[in-house]
Amino acid sequence: MSEQGRRDNRAGTTYEGTDGRWRAEIRWKDAQGRRQRVTRSAPSEVAAKRTLRKLQAEVSAGRTPAHGRITVEQYWKVWREGPLRAGDRKASTITLYSTVMRQHVIPALGGMRLASLTAGDVERMLAGMVTLRPNRGRPKGSPVSGQTRRTAHAVLSLVLGTAVRDGLLPVNVCEQVNRPTPGTGEAEYLSAEQLRAVLGGLRGHRIYPLVLLLASTGLRIGEGLALRWQDLDLSEARLRSLARSPDTGHLPRAPIRRACAPGAPCHCRPRWSRL
Repeated sequence: MSEQGRRDNRAGTTYEGTDGRWRAEIRWKDAQGRRQRVTRSAPSEVAAKRTLRKLQAEVSAGRTPAHGRITVEQYWKVWREGPLRAGDRKASTITLYSTVMRQHVIPALGGMRLASLTAGDVERMLAGMVTLRPNRGRPKGSPVSGQTRRTAHAVLSLVLGTAVRDGLLPVNVCEQVNRPTPGTGEAEYLSAEQLRAVLGGLRGHRIYPLVLLLASTGLRIGEGLALRWQDLDLSEARLRSLARSPDTGHLPRAPIRRACAPGAPCHCRPRWSRL
């Protein structure tokens, strides 16, 4: 059949093109009611009919054959440079999402075709997540925290949600997977005796003032290292922490209430409130 005389059949059709190659074509409406069309080339009429049957099976299963060859990693790269950066997310959030995808999601699912991803694949990724940073106090291969697994699920769900919006997928399989729960264990902290012993052992060392500051205020190590003289008000015994953004170098400052009175020995546990 010539290209001009091919049938318009929603169930699909095969025809021979002007270049002598055969085509398999199928048209349908996706879940959002948008018209879709896919055309694949084949070396012969028999091969074209075989390709058409595969396309029909994919459409019947709710998959989008037009984008069946795109892998999870390929679409993540598109999403990272487009929707992720087009929003109003902070630079630190973009860095977190990129790190979790690079270290956990892509190694497990990156080579899979986007259209073939199932809820079971996501569950196996979450069950098998291990840390890739043995220099952070954990041996290589030890399980990561529940919060990291929860973040991996959330980021992948955002990626797949955009694919559904753009007609690349019929459903977001992450919505069929229960979100991991973050760890609920109480954070460990030093007792008053242990804290006094640590401070006593560090007295005279160059990091003693930093450790005393962290113990007295509840600052995180990054906040303490980011402090400058202008962040300190000696007359009021108050300071402001400053976290630096990777983009601007600044974020809004958060005032910190001192736990102990000025000049008094520090016997506090690291549980301080912030203004």
